[in-house]
Amino acid sequence: MNKCIKTIKRKTVTVAFFIPFVMILLMAFQGNTIKEAFHNSIQSMFSFPVGLISWLLVIIFNIVILHYLRPVFMFWNKYNNNFSITMEEKNRAMYTFNTIGKKITIINSIAFVIGTVASSIEWKSFYSEIIPTTFILFEGLTVGLLASVLINMSLDNILYPIKSALMIDPPEIEPRYRSFYKQLTTSVILLLAFLGFQIFGVATEFYLLAADRASEAGSEQIGQFMKSNPKFLMTKLGRSHEATKELLDVFGLKIFLYFLISLRLLVLIKKTIKNPLDTVEERLELLTSSSNVETRKIEIVENNEFSIIYADINKLIEKQSKELKVSEDRLLSVIENAADPIISFDENGAIFMFNPAAENLFGWSKEEAMSRSFSSLFDQREEFCILCKDDNKKFVETITNADNNLQRYTGITRQGESITFEANFSKTVTHEGEIFTVIIRDISSQMEFEESLKHAKIAAERANQLKSEFLANMSHELRTPLNAVLGFTQLISSDKNLTESQVEKLNIISHSGEHLLGLINDILDISKIEAGKIELHESNFDLRVFVEDLKQMLDLKCKTKGLALYVEYVEPLPKFIKVDLGKLRQIMINILGNAIKFTSEGGIAIVVGKDGTKLKFSINDTGKGIPENEIETILQPFMQSSITDNEGGTGLGLAITNSFINMMGGSLKVESKLGVGSTFSFDIDYIEVHEIDDIEDETGNVLGIEDDRHPTVIVVDDKINNRLILKEMLERVGFVVIEAENGKEAVERIEEFNPELVFMDIKMPVMDGYEAVKKIKINEKIKNIPIFALTASAFKHDEKSILNSGFDGFLAKPFKQTSLFKLIKDKGQIKFVYEEKRKKLKSITIESLNYDIICKHINEDFVTKLDDLALINDFTGIKSFIDGYRDNSELLDFIDAIIHYTNNFDDENLLKIIEKIKESM
Repeated sequence: MNKCIKTIKRKTVTVAFFIPFVMILLMAFQGNTIKEAFHNSIQSMFSFPVGLISWLLVIIFNIVILHYLRPVFMFWNKYNNNFSITMEEKNRAMYTFNTIGKKITIINSIAFVIGTVASSIEWKSFYSEIIPTTFILFEGLTVGLLASVLINMSLDNILYPIKSALMIDPPEIEPRYRSFYKQLTTSVILLLAFLGFQIFGVATEFYLLAADRASEAGSEQIGQFMKSNPKFLMTKLGRSHEATKELLDVFGLKIFLYFLISLRLLVLIKKTIKNPLDTVEERLELLTSSSNVETRKIEIVENNEFSIIYADINKLIEKQSKELKVSEDRLLSVIENAADPIISFDENGAIFMFNPAAENLFGWSKEEAMSRSFSSLFDQREEFCILCKDDNKKFVETITNADNNLQRYTGITRQGESITFEANFSKTVTHEGEIFTVIIRDISSQMEFEESLKHAKIAAERANQLKSEFLANMSHELRTPLNAVLGFTQLISSDKNLTESQVEKLNIISHSGEHLLGLINDILDISKIEAGKIELHESNFDLRVFVEDLKQMLDLKCKTKGLALYVEYVEPLPKFIKVDLGKLRQIMINILGNAIKFTSEGGIAIVVGKDGTKLKFSINDTGKGIPENEIETILQPFMQSSITDNEGGTGLGLAITNSFINMMGGSLKVESKLGVGSTFSFDIDYIEVHEIDDIEDETGNVLGIEDDRHPTVIVVDDKINNRLILKEMLERVGFVVIEAENGKEAVERIEEFNPELVFMDIKMPVMDGYEAVKKIKINEKIKNIPIFALTASAFKHDEKSILNSGFDGFLAKPFKQTSLFKLIKDKGQIKFVYEEKRKKLKSITIESLNYDIICKHINEDFVTKLDDLALINDFTGIKSFIDGYRDNSELLDFIDAIIHYTNNFDDENLLKIIEKIKESM
């Protein structure tokens, strides 16, 4: 018998003998003093006949257990000596494991009941009136069951290696299912029951002691009373006796021994849990290691709740192992079939992966490359090769720590030819050190192509420069007449004698001119678009005012064709937003222009709403529609639908629109059906703000200059129309204007009149603006006079070069009067007198209207009429009706609110105002 078998048998005997022995001693540990309790405990094992019975029971129990475990020990002996083990022997061992628990429980419980009954015979006269025989039997059974639990758990831990070996090649008999939770619950219940019996035994001793002491005190009646009234023990007489303290010491020691048994049980439970968990930990470490061991499953020894979990883990391990194998095969296939060379090497430059593409590029076979260093593949004349010399580790560190992962290098083939390639390095940290992988691409042909591109780029840049010069000249020619159109429109608009119809038409001209100006600016910025440098110029504005301006601009065109133009707002909507106003205006006009162009009857609807965090616009028309196969085509430059019928156009509008929408964080969607109509919808990013940027009108129109001053201003421009517009704008508010046709004449006039301000064009004959301002700024007498550039420059970035040349301000033609006077106020330090303006509608709400004042100036007929018109949605009738009360200044806010909601077809808010008026009357 080998040493391993002897050790397990010795442990088995120790457990089977020691645990019953301890439990017998603890049961017999009773008495009025600690000395007496120890005496009774020892007496229970060595007295005759009770002690003899106890020894015989323990010895018989050990013999039975060892005999019953014989198949297990035989299996373990053969396993350790590498002997052949038959399936029958395995089945007998497994059968023993399955039944040993029950056998121990039955034998041990019977033995303890017998022993308890035998010992109680000796004490029967002492306990006959207090403890019934049934109680003694139950106590013996409980202690026997608790001892069985302790023995079974101890043997489970001792025999665990044997059972684990048996499950490597499992027998035909499956291990019996034993619920760990049930075992744990049973252990706790038995432990508590055992504690209860011990407490009851001590309480009995305590009770009898107190009764006897009371009788000894000379009062037989008190003793009798105590026997029938246990509460007497809590009286001062019961607590003060010295014997009571000794009995409490006995009880305290029993509780300590009980604690030791509980601690032992907890240790056994811990080992029962720890054994399988150690197996899990071992297997998980194996899984995470680089070991090539095939078997990585968790060994399932016990058949309990843990086994179910381990079985699921094994399924997962098996699944992941298969997936890992497939992934490894796929990766190897990708590397082997990759078109680009892939090389792996360690931190010392030793190559261990060299795919076929690398073999083709460098001419070395995989076996030859693996005997060389990675640095040998590079041209040693390169700078980092010279620095590193023969230090391969330094070479690897230098080349893999490059600031840019993708760099170009010169390599050497086996034949000694130089090749140029791009290399991209990656690093992986493993337990064995750092592993580097490089993907290489031969770019020899690409470099030849790049050389040809350089020449093409030079030619393209020259062509682009010529184009820019052409656009700059064209800009000047287009913007100059447009300056006259917009300038005179502004001058005429300020005439107080104009009718509302005339003002409305002038506003349409102005809006259309500004739109044309925006188109010119966008066309002239095409160089930026082509270079990918077009920028967003965001500003704050009122969303509804923007849409209403568009509607007003296009309304006349729609009416001319007999079309209806509607606007619908889907609440909630932000009032003020921040986006690129110019690009948004161009997007809307391009789409609306196409809708009007291709619609002959019906109407067009503009829907504005929110889609999550984006602002959404939808333009619906009842026009010709677009064939489904052409929807993507029309978004390309110079492409038009096949159904166009001499409507004109270049095919650029939608292409530019789509580009701008993408720049603004959105996308354009087109839905169309032939003969029914089309829907163009897009969304854009926006920022909600609380005020608008353009606050120039807040101060009102300029009436004059403070202190009734008349400053002298010199206007320099070679075009008489441009001088005339600026002259009239300035003279209307009190400036004295002196004209000059070119830069040379301007310098002379400035020296002669010493004006407070100068407005000077850039492009002029004889002497341009740049040369003129240079001469002025070197003249000590006139160098401090503010000089503002007036130009029809093609590009917005020209403003910077203009200011750097010496000009104090910049005003692009065409310009607004408000922009002109703002520039003078900010840069010229001249203060103006403004026309006081009434507050804007944006500050008027339904709640802010003063209904008491409104009710003083209207009657019930007025309210009835307005209510009737609102109920039938006769918005035209409402406007005509309400305009008749504009002469009353106290009703202006009320009228503006009604007109505003009428223009927006907002019958809901109209009815709210009417209801509030009715409540106030």
